[in-house]
Amino acid sequence: LQYKNKQEFRLKNPLRQPTTPMSENPNIIKVVILGSSGVGKSSLLFRYVTNGWDANIQATLGAAFMDKSVQHKGRTLKL
Repeated sequence: LQYKNKQEFRLKNPLRQPTTPMSENPNIIKVVILGSSGVGKSSLLFRYVTNGWDANIQATLGAAFMDKSVQHKGRTLKL
């Protein structure tokens, strides 16, 4: 398929996802924190997501996942 311009591509693209209001479909942003063991990556993430602190947090083996939704310029972003 060929399109005359980007706007026509966006409107006629058969793979285009249906649009929904931003409040119903938050943008998802994936954040990866890397670093040496014992430097506080999990503590930093825990602090940001829960606004709490746990001095006795266990060492993370493998991977840890958390999410947080924030509002930015009228849009919901899911981190």
